[in-house]
Amino acid sequence: MLPVAAALAIILAIFAAVSGPQWFARDKTGFAAPTLPANLLGLITLLVIPVQILLIAFAMRGFQQDWHVEVEENADGSAYEPGPAVRPRPA
Repeated sequence: MLPVAAALAIILAIFAAVSGPQWFARDKTGFAAPTLPANLLGLITLLVIPVQILLIAFAMRGFQQDWHVEVEENADGSAYEPGPAVRPRPA
């Protein structure tokens, strides 16, 4: 899930980088006035970019530290150690 979260964060950061400046350019005719001021929406959209960069950094750091790997344990909490592999005897 960590690489997927990082990939989605990259996509969202790209969308925010493209759409952020467009909120500041809404003073032309033909645009309806949004409920919140356009400058505030542009600022919020641009603030999403550093948040996504942090998400990418933390997800990749977690992936590097093997947070995605599960460790098997016995019922008593001790570490699971697999025995020797059982191979069929040759006939």
